[in-house]
Amino acid sequence: MEESPTQVIKFLQGKHFLHKTVLPDRCLDLFLTLHNRFHTQLLTLIQEKEVMLRQFDQGLIPLKPPSPSDKDAHPWQCEPYPINLQRRQVEITAPPLRKQVVNALNAGADVFMADFDDALSPTWPNVLGGHYNLIKAIRRNLRFYDTDKRKEYAVMEINSQIFIQPRSLGREEGHMLVEGLPVSATLFDLAVYAFHNYVNLTEKLGQNCYFYIPKVDTLEEANFWNEMLSFLEQQLKAPANSFKITFVVESVLALSQLEEIVFALKERLVGLNTGRWNYIGSVVKRFRNFPSSQIEARHSLSNEASFLQAFQSQILNIAHKRGIHAIGGTSSFVPRENQPKLTEYAISQVISEKTKEAELGFDGAWVVHPLLVQPVAQCFAEIITHGQHQKDRLLDEFECDTVDQLFPFINFRAGELLTDDFIIDKEEVKNAARVCLIYYFHWLKGTGAFSFDNLMEVASTVEICRAQLWIWGNQRQRMKEGEQPPVNLEQEVMNEIIGKETGKISTHDKLTLLQAKNLLKNLTRMKELPESFLELAYPILDKHQAKL
Repeated sequence: MEESPTQVIKFLQGKHFLHKTVLPDRCLDLFLTLHNRFHTQLLTLIQEKEVMLRQFDQGLIPLKPPSPSDKDAHPWQCEPYPINLQRRQVEITAPPLRKQVVNALNAGADVFMADFDDALSPTWPNVLGGHYNLIKAIRRNLRFYDTDKRKEYAVMEINSQIFIQPRSLGREEGHMLVEGLPVSATLFDLAVYAFHNYVNLTEKLGQNCYFYIPKVDTLEEANFWNEMLSFLEQQLKAPANSFKITFVVESVLALSQLEEIVFALKERLVGLNTGRWNYIGSVVKRFRNFPSSQIEARHSLSNEASFLQAFQSQILNIAHKRGIHAIGGTSSFVPRENQPKLTEYAISQVISEKTKEAELGFDGAWVVHPLLVQPVAQCFAEIITHGQHQKDRLLDEFECDTVDQLFPFINFRAGELLTDDFIIDKEEVKNAARVCLIYYFHWLKGTGAFSFDNLMEVASTVEICRAQLWIWGNQRQRMKEGEQPPVNLEQEVMNEIIGKETGKISTHDKLTLLQAKNLLKNLTRMKELPESFLELAYPILDKHQAKL
């Protein structure tokens, strides 16, 4: 006799009060079907990727030159896509928390993207709650009460196209076990979201299941995503290739083979997005053994950096050449509703950045706050005066045929000694340490996105700081004369923050802050740089939550 899903699936923390709504047996059946079809294949893919990345980091695998795909022998474009996805001038992204979902859907953006990957601390209540919030929102039945303003807010009319960014392929959902092992977070997010929302999206909203695809390094991973989505369509009896995707370009390796990836996804691809922060993180990680190729500290970087201009231009050209949207990434500046001067400054910075993207030829851009929707919409409206996009624009003057053009900062001699002219000062080290410590503190408490120093911090922005701290410490980065080494400065910052906050916070928060300190120390002092902070952070998240 066939086992029921509840006999096969075990829940590490017992059943949450949202289980009955979010994880009914039919939903778990769909998940198990996906799990049985793809779990072994996914594990093999992840293992092969880990080996490939190690070999690349050691200089054993060269970067492929960004030459046009051999498919160019026969000119091609991606398949045409629905009219409702043609206008994407401003897209708002947010974690799928109740307040953020309501505010984002009421903000008037062309697209709302619910981010399960970079902006959500993956506690079990957050994950289940995130899916529950989307279920309710898509049915126009989500509301929240703002205790500060003493006012209730609810999802009004849904005019935004809804995307989700599921968790990336290497992520686990450790709260749900099959045969005693954590399941794939990717498969979990895909199954739960599509099971609950496919019918309502298509029949009530005239939309479909739309996804942002994160953190892909290889053509094999892109093919795997396509295979998963095709199988999911079959299970739900959805038309082939009706589940549309936007590909987030945020990897050095993916950028170098972007034409091939676009070709592989051409039947369901509707856009390329410049995942700037994860891309910078990828640059830092992938070239950490090429010291003369180091880039500036995160706080000193701007979009004017030559390698970021090449990154943007390459994505824009390939997207438009293949008939799909090019979407700019997020600016980290965020308004502060009760601080007019800071809000004015943040909006001015975002307008400046997004105006340049619109002038370059992008069809739209991400924002992270409702107050930025109208200013950014105006930036694109002033440039795109006819039609809904500018996919007909190509950067004819931009040619990128060699690795040196795409990655102008790179010296490919792995292990070469650090050049004497690359020097950082203590404030850069202290800024990076401060961002990491404060972010880990909030993340362990269950918050994956928050404003700090007028900037929005999510996992992708903090990962740059974390990787650079590791490099500066492990490679004995040369400091300005008379300044302490990076490891000492990092410790100094941690002690300063803990000393300053100890008298102001609760006992629980003191515990969290000490846990964040230990996490940062472990991440930056390991012999090898962890690919993600989650390798150390995720296993302790639930243990820490249980103590709160």
